[in-house]
Amino acid sequence: MEDKDLYGKDLPAPPKDRNCRTWRLVGEVPVGALDYALGGHPLWEIFRTVYQMSKRPYVIGGLTLLVGYVTASIKHAQRPVSDELVAFRRREQMKRLKKFLLGGKQPQSELPAGS
Repeated sequence: MEDKDLYGKDLPAPPKDRNCRTWRLVGEVPVGALDYALGGHPLWEIFRTVYQMSKRPYVIGGLTLLVGYVTASIKHAQRPVSDELVAFRRREQMKRLKKFLLGGKQPQSELPAGS
């Protein structure tokens, strides 16, 4: 089975050492495209990009992730999942992002009744 990207092009085989510089620089592009294909929320992807910029390779790793997402978005890459799954995933990502931004506290609208 050959690995293909979202556009049907052959993906390069990952190197045996995934820590090599080239793989770490371009390896996130298909991940960003996959995030789009699986319905990742754009705001979530921006925060994810910023987070990835704090990891090696600094800045470039996050930017390549964003490039993959934006490229797939511009090309309107086909999504292999249902619209319902996309909506669910985006809702969950926004809940997690709100929780993170509120310092681990649940947003008021999600607290159980009587809290």
